[in-house]
Amino acid sequence: MSLRLNSHRFLVITGLILLTVAATGFFNVSGAQEIEISPDQRVAVLTFHSVYSGYDPNPVVISVQELEKTFQILVRNGYNPITLEQFHNFIDGKHGVPDRAVLFTFDDGYEDNCLLAYPLAKKYKIPAVVFAVTKWFTDYPRPEPHRPHLTREQVGDFVYEGLWTVGSHSHDGHRKLPGYLGAGSFYTTRIVSSGYTESEADYKARIWNDIALSYYVLQGLGFDPVDFAFPYGSYNETVKTVLLDIGYKYLYTNEPGLNKAGQDAGKIFRISSAKTAEENLALLNRYFTAEQSAGENQVPSPDNL
Repeated sequence: MSLRLNSHRFLVITGLILLTVAATGFFNVSGAQEIEISPDQRVAVLTFHSVYSGYDPNPVVISVQELEKTFQILVRNGYNPITLEQFHNFIDGKHGVPDRAVLFTFDDGYEDNCLLAYPLAKKYKIPAVVFAVTKWFTDYPRPEPHRPHLTREQVGDFVYEGLWTVGSHSHDGHRKLPGYLGAGSFYTTRIVSSGYTESEADYKARIWNDIALSYYVLQGLGFDPVDFAFPYGSYNETVKTVLLDIGYKYLYTNEPGLNKAGQDAGKIFRISSAKTAEENLALLNRYFTAEQSAGENQVPSPDNL
Protein backbone atom coordinates (compact mmCIF):
# COMPACT_ATOMS: atom_id res chain seq x y z
CA MET A 1 0.00 0.00 0.00
CA SER A 2 2.81 2.38 0.93
CA LEU A 3 4.63 1.56 -2.32
CA ARG A 4 1.51 2.38 -4.37
CA LEU A 5 1.04 5.72 -2.58
CA ASN A 6 4.68 6.70 -3.09
CA SER A 7 4.49 5.77 -6.79
CA HIS A 8 1.33 7.82 -7.20
CA ARG A 9 2.95 10.81 -5.42
CA PHE A 10 6.02 10.51 -7.67
CA LEU A 11 3.85 10.58 -10.81
CA VAL A 12 1.92 13.62 -9.59
CA ILE A 13 5.10 15.56 -8.69
CA THR A 14 6.72 14.62 -12.01
CA GLY A 15 3.66 15.82 -13.90
CA LEU A 16 3.67 19.13 -12.05
CA ILE A 17 7.36 19.66 -12.84
CA LEU A 18 6.81 18.97 -16.54
CA LEU A 19 3.84 21.33 -16.65
CA THR A 20 5.91 24.05 -14.96
CA VAL A 21 8.75 23.63 -17.46
CA ALA A 22 6.30 23.74 -20.38
CA ALA A 23 4.70 26.90 -19.05
CA THR A 24 7.92 28.81 -18.31
CA GLY A 25 10.11 28.12 -21.32
CA PHE A 26 11.51 25.71 -23.85
CA PHE A 27 13.21 22.51 -22.77
CA ASN A 28 15.90 20.69 -24.69
CA VAL A 29 17.15 17.13 -24.40
CA SER A 30 20.41 18.18 -22.74
CA GLY A 31 18.44 19.43 -19.75
CA ALA A 32 19.33 23.11 -20.24
CA GLN A 33 16.42 25.52 -20.28
CA GLU A 34 16.34 27.76 -23.33
CA ILE A 35 15.19 31.37 -23.23
CA GLU A 36 12.30 32.60 -25.33
CA ILE A 37 12.80 35.70 -27.45
CA SER A 38 10.89 38.71 -26.14
CA PRO A 39 10.37 41.88 -28.22
CA ASP A 40 12.61 44.03 -26.01
CA GLN A 41 15.65 41.74 -25.95
CA ARG A 42 18.80 43.40 -27.23
CA VAL A 43 22.52 42.58 -27.16
CA ALA A 44 25.42 44.98 -26.76
CA VAL A 45 28.67 43.93 -28.46
CA LEU A 46 31.35 45.72 -26.44
CA THR A 47 34.69 46.12 -28.22
CA PHE A 48 38.13 46.31 -26.60
CA HIS A 49 41.57 46.27 -28.20
CA SER A 50 44.85 46.13 -26.30
CA VAL A 51 45.14 45.76 -22.52
CA TYR A 52 47.97 47.42 -20.62
CA SER A 53 49.38 46.75 -17.16
CA GLY A 54 49.75 50.45 -16.36
CA TYR A 55 48.49 53.48 -18.28
CA ASP A 56 48.48 54.10 -22.01
CA PRO A 57 47.09 57.36 -23.47
CA ASN A 58 45.79 55.53 -26.54
CA PRO A 59 41.98 55.88 -26.34
CA VAL A 60 41.37 52.24 -27.36
CA VAL A 61 43.77 50.76 -24.79
CA ILE A 62 42.39 49.89 -21.35
CA SER A 63 44.40 49.10 -18.23
CA VAL A 64 44.12 45.62 -16.77
CA GLN A 65 42.84 47.18 -13.55
CA GLU A 66 39.99 48.97 -15.32
CA LEU A 67 39.17 45.88 -17.36
CA GLU A 68 38.76 43.85 -14.17
CA LYS A 69 36.60 46.59 -12.67
CA THR A 70 34.53 46.61 -15.88
CA PHE A 71 33.83 42.88 -15.56
CA GLN A 72 32.87 43.37 -11.90
CA ILE A 73 30.73 46.49 -12.24
CA LEU A 74 28.76 45.29 -15.25
CA VAL A 75 27.84 41.97 -13.60
CA ARG A 76 26.94 43.74 -10.34
CA ASN A 77 24.62 46.05 -12.27
CA GLY A 78 22.66 43.31 -13.99
CA TYR A 79 24.57 42.84 -17.24
CA ASN A 80 24.90 39.27 -18.48
CA PRO A 81 27.92 38.12 -20.53
CA ILE A 82 26.92 35.68 -23.27
CA THR A 83 28.83 33.24 -25.47
CA LEU A 84 29.32 33.60 -29.20
CA GLU A 85 27.03 30.60 -29.74
CA GLN A 86 24.27 32.31 -27.76
CA PHE A 87 24.77 35.45 -29.85
CA HIS A 88 24.56 33.49 -33.12
CA ASN A 89 21.34 31.79 -32.01
CA PHE A 90 19.88 35.15 -30.97
CA ILE A 91 20.74 36.92 -34.24
CA ASP A 92 19.33 33.94 -36.16
CA GLY A 93 16.07 34.24 -34.22
CA LYS A 94 16.40 30.77 -32.66
CA HIS A 95 16.75 31.48 -28.93
CA GLY A 96 16.55 34.41 -26.58
CA VAL A 97 19.21 35.85 -24.31
CA PRO A 98 19.20 37.14 -20.72
CA ASP A 99 18.24 40.76 -20.10
CA ARG A 100 21.04 43.26 -20.71
CA ALA A 101 23.13 40.73 -22.58
CA VAL A 102 26.69 41.66 -23.53
CA LEU A 103 29.09 39.99 -25.96
CA PHE A 104 32.70 40.97 -25.21
CA THR A 105 35.09 41.28 -28.17
CA PHE A 106 38.79 42.15 -28.55
CA ASP A 107 40.06 43.46 -31.90
CA ASP A 108 43.44 42.81 -33.56
CA GLY A 109 44.63 39.79 -31.53
CA TYR A 110 47.25 41.32 -29.25
CA GLU A 111 49.25 39.04 -26.98
CA ASP A 112 48.17 41.04 -23.94
CA ASN A 113 44.64 39.74 -24.56
CA CYS A 114 45.94 36.31 -23.57
CA LEU A 115 48.44 37.35 -20.90
CA LEU A 116 46.36 40.00 -19.09
CA ALA A 117 42.69 39.85 -20.13
CA TYR A 118 42.19 36.10 -20.41
CA PRO A 119 43.14 35.25 -16.79
CA LEU A 120 40.55 37.81 -15.62
CA ALA A 121 37.97 36.35 -17.98
CA LYS A 122 38.55 32.90 -16.51
CA LYS A 123 38.32 34.32 -12.98
CA TYR A 124 34.94 35.93 -13.67
CA LYS A 125 33.76 33.40 -16.29
CA ILE A 126 33.49 36.00 -19.07
CA PRO A 127 33.18 34.54 -22.61
CA ALA A 128 34.71 36.64 -25.38
CA VAL A 129 35.69 36.72 -29.05
CA VAL A 130 39.12 37.83 -30.27
CA PHE A 131 39.02 39.21 -33.82
CA ALA A 132 42.58 38.47 -34.86
CA VAL A 133 44.77 39.52 -37.78
CA THR A 134 45.58 35.95 -38.78
CA LYS A 135 48.92 36.61 -40.53
CA TRP A 136 50.53 36.55 -37.08
CA PHE A 137 49.69 32.85 -36.75
CA THR A 138 51.67 31.96 -39.86
CA ASP A 139 55.42 31.41 -40.24
CA TYR A 140 55.71 34.40 -42.59
CA PRO A 141 54.18 37.52 -41.03
CA ARG A 142 55.10 40.94 -42.38
CA PRO A 143 58.01 42.42 -40.38
CA GLU A 144 56.58 45.90 -39.71
CA PRO A 145 56.77 47.29 -36.13
CA HIS A 146 53.80 46.19 -34.02
CA ARG A 147 52.59 45.39 -30.56
CA PRO A 148 53.19 41.68 -29.78
CA HIS A 149 50.37 39.55 -31.16
CA LEU A 150 48.90 36.21 -30.13
CA THR A 151 50.82 33.10 -31.09
CA ARG A 152 49.47 29.88 -32.55
CA GLU A 153 50.09 28.16 -29.19
CA GLN A 154 48.17 30.78 -27.23
CA VAL A 155 45.23 30.53 -29.60
CA GLY A 156 45.39 26.75 -29.14
CA ASP A 157 44.69 27.31 -25.44
CA PHE A 158 41.44 29.05 -26.38
CA VAL A 159 40.42 26.04 -28.46
CA TYR A 160 41.25 23.64 -25.63
CA GLU A 161 39.57 25.56 -22.80
CA GLY A 162 36.53 26.74 -24.75
CA LEU A 163 35.80 29.99 -22.91
CA TRP A 164 37.10 32.31 -25.64
CA THR A 165 36.97 31.90 -29.39
CA VAL A 166 38.61 33.61 -32.37
CA GLY A 167 37.13 35.34 -35.42
CA SER A 168 38.80 37.11 -38.32
CA HIS A 169 39.95 40.71 -38.54
CA SER A 170 41.51 39.98 -41.97
CA HIS A 171 44.69 38.10 -42.81
CA ASP A 172 46.90 40.98 -43.94
CA GLY A 173 44.21 43.62 -44.41
CA HIS A 174 44.56 45.70 -41.27
CA ARG A 175 46.61 48.40 -42.97
CA LYS A 176 46.28 51.37 -45.28
CA LEU A 177 47.04 51.50 -49.01
CA PRO A 178 47.63 54.45 -51.37
CA GLY A 179 44.50 55.39 -53.31
CA TYR A 180 42.97 58.24 -55.29
CA LEU A 181 42.35 60.27 -52.14
CA GLY A 182 45.47 59.25 -50.24
CA ALA A 183 45.90 56.38 -47.76
CA GLY A 184 42.75 54.30 -47.35
CA SER A 185 41.56 51.02 -45.89
CA PHE A 186 42.96 47.84 -47.48
CA TYR A 187 39.47 46.50 -48.18
CA THR A 188 37.83 49.56 -49.68
CA THR A 189 40.71 51.26 -51.51
CA ARG A 190 41.76 50.76 -55.14
CA ILE A 191 45.56 51.11 -55.25
CA VAL A 192 47.02 54.09 -57.09
CA SER A 193 50.80 54.29 -56.85
CA SER A 194 53.82 55.12 -59.08
CA GLY A 195 51.86 55.14 -62.30
CA TYR A 196 49.91 51.99 -61.39
CA THR A 197 46.14 51.98 -61.03
CA GLU A 198 44.58 48.79 -59.73
CA SER A 199 41.83 47.36 -61.93
CA GLU A 200 38.47 46.28 -60.58
CA ALA A 201 39.37 42.65 -61.25
CA ASP A 202 42.71 42.95 -59.43
CA TYR A 203 41.00 44.71 -56.53
CA LYS A 204 38.45 41.92 -56.13
CA ALA A 205 41.17 39.24 -56.42
CA ARG A 206 43.27 40.94 -53.72
CA ILE A 207 40.34 41.10 -51.34
CA TRP A 208 39.30 37.51 -52.09
CA ASN A 209 42.82 36.21 -51.45
CA ASP A 210 43.10 37.96 -48.09
CA ILE A 211 39.67 36.86 -46.86
CA ALA A 212 40.22 33.27 -48.04
CA LEU A 213 43.61 33.14 -46.29
CA SER A 214 42.10 34.28 -43.00
CA TYR A 215 39.36 31.66 -43.36
CA TYR A 216 41.90 28.91 -44.07
CA VAL A 217 44.15 29.86 -41.12
CA LEU A 218 41.28 29.90 -38.60
CA GLN A 219 39.88 26.64 -39.92
CA GLY A 220 43.31 25.04 -39.54
CA LEU A 221 43.45 26.16 -35.90
CA GLY A 222 40.16 24.42 -35.10
CA PHE A 223 37.69 27.30 -35.32
CA ASP A 224 34.51 27.60 -37.37
CA PRO A 225 35.29 30.83 -39.26
CA VAL A 226 31.91 32.53 -39.62
CA ASP A 227 32.63 35.78 -37.73
CA PHE A 228 34.48 38.70 -39.33
CA ALA A 229 35.12 42.21 -37.99
CA PHE A 230 35.88 44.83 -40.65
CA PRO A 231 39.33 46.45 -40.15
CA TYR A 232 38.78 50.12 -39.27
CA GLY A 233 35.07 49.34 -39.62
CA SER A 234 35.47 49.94 -43.36
CA TYR A 235 33.46 47.92 -45.88
CA ASN A 236 31.45 48.07 -49.10
CA GLU A 237 29.08 45.73 -50.92
CA THR A 238 31.92 44.03 -52.79
CA VAL A 239 33.66 43.16 -49.52
CA LYS A 240 30.44 41.83 -48.00
CA THR A 241 29.70 39.70 -51.06
CA VAL A 242 33.16 38.12 -51.02
CA LEU A 243 32.94 37.42 -47.28
CA LEU A 244 29.57 35.70 -47.62
CA ASP A 245 30.70 33.71 -50.67
CA ILE A 246 33.75 32.37 -48.81
CA GLY A 247 31.70 31.29 -45.80
CA TYR A 248 31.60 34.12 -43.28
CA LYS A 249 28.12 34.97 -42.02
CA TYR A 250 28.28 37.34 -39.04
CA LEU A 251 29.90 40.63 -40.06
CA TYR A 252 30.80 43.16 -37.36
CA THR A 253 30.89 46.89 -38.05
CA ASN A 254 32.17 49.80 -35.95
CA GLU A 255 28.72 51.38 -36.12
CA PRO A 256 27.39 51.88 -32.58
CA GLY A 257 24.12 50.44 -31.38
CA LEU A 258 22.39 47.39 -29.93
CA ASN A 259 21.48 44.22 -31.81
CA LYS A 260 18.07 42.55 -32.10
CA ALA A 261 16.92 39.04 -32.89
CA GLY A 262 16.46 38.33 -36.58
CA GLN A 263 18.36 41.38 -37.80
CA ASP A 264 20.78 41.35 -40.73
CA ALA A 265 23.74 39.21 -39.63
CA GLY A 266 25.83 41.08 -42.19
CA LYS A 267 25.58 44.30 -40.19
CA ILE A 268 26.25 43.78 -36.50
CA PHE A 269 26.54 46.90 -34.37
CA ARG A 270 29.33 47.30 -31.83
CA ILE A 271 30.09 49.75 -29.04
CA SER A 272 33.68 50.84 -28.50
CA SER A 273 34.69 50.55 -24.84
CA ALA A 274 35.73 53.49 -22.72
CA LYS A 275 38.89 53.87 -20.62
CA THR A 276 37.32 53.23 -17.19
CA ALA A 277 34.82 50.82 -15.67
CA GLU A 278 32.48 53.63 -14.59
CA GLU A 279 32.47 55.04 -18.12
CA ASN A 280 31.73 51.60 -19.56
CA LEU A 281 28.79 51.17 -17.18
CA ALA A 282 27.44 54.63 -18.08
CA LEU A 283 27.90 53.84 -21.78
CA LEU A 284 25.88 50.62 -21.68
CA ASN A 285 23.26 52.12 -19.37
CA ARG A 286 22.73 54.88 -21.90
CA TYR A 287 22.26 52.48 -24.81
CA PHE A 288 19.91 50.13 -22.96
CA THR A 289 17.71 52.96 -21.70
CA ALA A 290 17.66 54.93 -24.95
CA GLU A 291 14.41 55.05 -26.87
CA GLN A 292 14.37 52.72 -29.89
CA SER A 293 12.38 53.85 -32.93
CA ALA A 294 10.99 51.45 -35.52
CA GLY A 295 13.86 49.00 -35.19
CA GLU A 296 16.54 51.70 -35.59
CA ASN A 297 19.38 52.26 -33.15
CA GLN A 298 19.53 55.78 -31.84
CA VAL A 299 23.09 56.60 -30.89
CA PRO A 300 23.39 58.30 -27.49
CA SER A 301 25.23 61.60 -27.48
CA PRO A 302 28.63 61.28 -25.77
CA ASP A 303 27.87 64.54 -23.96
CA ASN A 304 25.06 62.79 -22.11
CA LEU A 305 27.06 59.77 -20.93
